[in-house]
Amino acid sequence: MRTVQEARKNAGFEVTDRIELFWRVGGAPAPAEALRTHAAQVADEVLAVAVHEGAPEDETGMYSLVDDDLGLHVWLRRVG
Repeated sequence: MRTVQEARKNAGFEVTDRIELFWRVGGAPAPAEALRTHAAQVADEVLAVAVHEGAPEDETGMYSLVDDDLGLHVWLRRVG
């Protein structure tokens, strides 16, 4: 959640903005397992209307952030 919150802040989103979240893990499997298991909780915490595993097909309008420590790449865009 820290990585997504950091991405929201860096993208200049408002605290109340709803987002669509995409994620991909390229390192150890633990972060991916945690995201799969707790996807609903993560969505609630970061105000995501949708959470998708994998990179978006079209990155237009997306903000992207990579957390090298976790091997996590997130993309997000403001919705509505």
